Amino acid sequence: MKIATLAAKAVAAGTIGLIALTGCSSPGGSSADAVSATGPVVIQYNPTLYSWAGIIAQNEGFFKKNGVNAELKQIDNGTLATTALASGDITMAFQDLSLVSPYLNKGQKFTAITATGQLSWDVVAPKSSGSPTDFPASVASLKGKKIGVPSLGSVAYYYAQAYLKAAGVDPSSVQFVAVGPFAQVPAVIATGQVDAAVITPDQTYQLEQAGSVKVLFSAVKDRAKVDSELAKVIGTPGAFYFAQSSWAKGNPELVKKVQRSIAQADVWAHDPANLPALTTMLQQMKLLPAKITDQKALQNYVAYAVTFLTTHASPANMQAYVDFWKSNGLLKADVTGAGLLSPTMATTAEQTTAQAK
Repeated sequence: MKIATLAAKAVAAGTIGLIALTGCSSPGGSSADAVSATGPVVIQYNPTLYSWAGIIAQNEGFFKKNGVNAELKQIDNGTLATTALASGDITMAFQDLSLVSPYLNKGQKFTAITATGQLSWDVVAPKSSGSPTDFPASVASLKGKKIGVPSLGSVAYYYAQAYLKAAGVDPSSVQFVAVGPFAQVPAVIATGQVDAAVITPDQTYQLEQAGSVKVLFSAVKDRAKVDSELAKVIGTPGAFYFAQSSWAKGNPELVKKVQRSIAQADVWAHDPANLPALTTMLQQMKLLPAKITDQKALQNYVAYAVTFLTTHASPANMQAYVDFWKSNGLLKADVTGAGLLSPTMATTAEQTTAQAK
């Protein structure tokens, strides 16, 4: 399927965020192959830590070992990936619930096969900023200022609003600026186009190492400072490999094999002995920050980023995200957290370890 066709379908479906075609490859393959048990299991990936589990499972041979004919397809834009998933051009896409919500609202059914990572967002400002660094005063200081997000209506946009509310600030009192891909954030901050930006913790790590930002809200450190409902959707399993429910229900044994492969990738990735090999693997696939050239520094980055790789999630985890996106008006479908999860998905770290054996 051509990228232009995917983009048109994304617009028609009312998906959230900007559709950026640059850097996206065509999913390819036929719908029949993607959703059958005999054709390849086509799995989306992109240059983020949320696709590392699938990449590791493929490169370390876990899929092959478990009898899964897997094929990785690079689709860098989440909206395009959701469209490819909904149309059957790929079998699995890693998504957060907001991206599949427009399709769920239209009656399409998706099942989360495994989790892929903890969903976390930080707020950073230029190092020279006069903002304090203690939350909530740090975020409250952004009243009347410009906050950069990838796109208006993106996941980061909604989290920024939640953080502002938690700090006692009306989101309408700030100006949100669409800054595009995260790779552009350092330049946007450095040139003063925004007063702060919302990014993921691994990106915060890179900018902190470069000494260019101060952190106003840390998903890792400040989660305990917000109310309990918001805390449930910060630093918890929130990114998932989604598949069409018809495929998941029609191929239960294949789903188990995929889950076992992903669990084995999870266990392998968290073994410190495999850090050099993981770093080399990701580097060869050009999935690591290009500006980090020192090998030891790259390993330190990977060691930090891999802490967010999580392939289990409980019904309570998913229900928290259902409630969050319903409260933001994106999810209107009558779904529950338990109903969105595969019945054979690992719900605890212990179950992931057992599943990997």
